[in-house]
Amino acid sequence: MLASQDSGSIRILPLPAYLPNGVPFWTLNLPQLSPDIGDDLEMTILIMNDSGLIYEESTSLRMLSPIREYVQTKHPVTQHHLAQISSFYIAPQQAHLEAIYCFTKFIKFYPQTLPMLDKALTQEWSSKEHINIRFLRAGIMQWMGYHKQAILEIQKIETTEMGVIYYMQGECSQAIEKFTNAKTQFENIGNQLGAARCLQSLGDIHHIQGEYPQAIEKLTDARTQFENIGNQQGVAYCLHKLGEIHHIGNQVRAAQCLQSLGDPHCMQGEYPQAMEKLTKAKIQFDKIGNQLGAAQCLRSLGDIHYMQGEYPQAMEKLTDARTQFEKIGNQLWAACCLKRLGDTHYMQGEYPEAIEKLTSAKNLFEKIGDQNRAAKCLKKLDYIQLKLSMKIYMQGEYPEAIEKLTSAKNLFEKIGDQNRLQSA
Repeated sequence: MLASQDSGSIRILPLPAYLPNGVPFWTLNLPQLSPDIGDDLEMTILIMNDSGLIYEESTSLRMLSPIREYVQTKHPVTQHHLAQISSFYIAPQQAHLEAIYCFTKFIKFYPQTLPMLDKALTQEWSSKEHINIRFLRAGIMQWMGYHKQAILEIQKIETTEMGVIYYMQGECSQAIEKFTNAKTQFENIGNQLGAARCLQSLGDIHHIQGEYPQAIEKLTDARTQFENIGNQQGVAYCLHKLGEIHHIGNQVRAAQCLQSLGDPHCMQGEYPQAMEKLTKAKIQFDKIGNQLGAAQCLRSLGDIHYMQGEYPQAMEKLTDARTQFEKIGNQLWAACCLKRLGDTHYMQGEYPEAIEKLTSAKNLFEKIGDQNRAAKCLKKLDYIQLKLSMKIYMQGEYPEAIEKLTSAKNLFEKIGDQNRLQSA
């Protein structure tokens, strides 16, 4: 193969193979995309063209699909290539944006600046830049008397950018809701770019939560929409993310196997072996950024410590697991951790802390509609209240004992335990 003999070809080949529409205006852009190619660029391109690896269409360097697939397998893009591509696309755009910001300082240029800001919103920016552009547009619209359009612009900030804010804060369920609503709104008004960006963001959230099938679905849909509107940077981003997901797929399955191996050990009372497997699985999940898998391993480790009566270690693991579940928006497992934390406090005789955790767990279960687990929390709470009242009664503190018994009675009524209510 030519590529095995020519180091210049090896440096160039990954670029047209990775970029869906090849390298446009290659004589100008290729040296900027890969500045380390050297002085023999044109000769290298000529040789590659003669060999049939690439072809020139108008002013673009392109590659046939079968060759692209082969090159992507044998010479995939490296992180170095991706950094060069990113710098190439972003640097001139940032300079143009700064120039537009200068115009926004002068009221007389508002009519000319507004279309520039509209055009700027069709490009890829950080969430901070997007919010800044939208607020500038809203301010100019307000000054020019376009009050309804200004209000709509603020609403767009509330829908799309609030999704970004929730995502950055780790509140994934709220972010998914905002981006899904924003996607629907963009589709209703025919804004394909806005809808594609929402799909891309949804894919990113599913990715960070370890929900890889959903992430692949959303990012694939986003990539298709970006291709339809000719947004090469959006396509490149989606391809890069999809490549990451496919790359870590095998690592995820290996970690899941380790995690599942811990279950039979645990069921047979082989706690040291179970903890070994779960600890290794957690390390693997942490390594590939699968927060859900890591949190589940922490929860299982906390349960094993609890079953062995190792309550301080159980508290540590369950607290860490709860924090991770809350960070990725998994309310069910966060509530399960709260309940187990309440059980752990109870076993240590820490009744006020147990009541606090079990009450929080009950409220969270009710919020997500899990009435069965909420009822179990209530039963545990009424048992603790009854035990507390009996303890206080035995100490001769009768008024406080009556108060605790009344609380227990109210809890019994709530869970419908009429027999115990009569005996109380």
